[in-house]
Amino acid sequence: FYVTHVMGVSLFGKAPFKHVATTGNILAEDGSKMSNSKNNYPDPWVLIDKYGMDAIRFYLMQSPVMNGDDFNFAEAGVKEVSQKVNMLLYNVWSFYRMYSAEKLQPESYTLQPTHVLDRWILERLKKLVGAVTHHLDHYNTVKACREIVEFISELSTWYVRRSRDRIKANDESSSQALATLGYVLARTCQVL
Repeated sequence: FYVTHVMGVSLFGKAPFKHVATTGNILAEDGSKMSNSKNNYPDPWVLIDKYGMDAIRFYLMQSPVMNGDDFNFAEAGVKEVSQKVNMLLYNVWSFYRMYSAEKLQPESYTLQPTHVLDRWILERLKKLVGAVTHHLDHYNTVKACREIVEFISELSTWYVRRSRDRIKANDESSSQALATLGYVLARTCQVL
């Protein structure tokens, strides 16, 4: 970015950017520099096929490399993100889809929660949106990702697990829980 900065100021009289995000170095799992000659890196296409690109992106965005520190890349970390983020969220969505015929459209939900769990998860979602927005406004993807992982875990292990019987009851409370869950899933996808 130094050359871009010098050229922008020289040619146009102003910097070509207002903010710059830099990263550290991504190293092999053993801490050495990744290189073709050593063949000390996992094949990216195998990782993409196995875990998906979103898991790899999230793994890197939550890593210390985003704070400018060096980082040892490990396939186990990508697998953990795949399980804690992608699979948990997919399982919550599958549960929602099993009991709801509606599509995820947060604008269409009229939420007036009366159940304590519905109010709790909506308040927790509001806190998530605020925290992630704050962290990303300050270019802190590590903390933003940490908030997202914690929220998805609470959504799955607290809200869905404790609302399961209520949703299966197929009554007014069930409709409200499904509307709340649909709204939360749609907003969570927007945050991601």
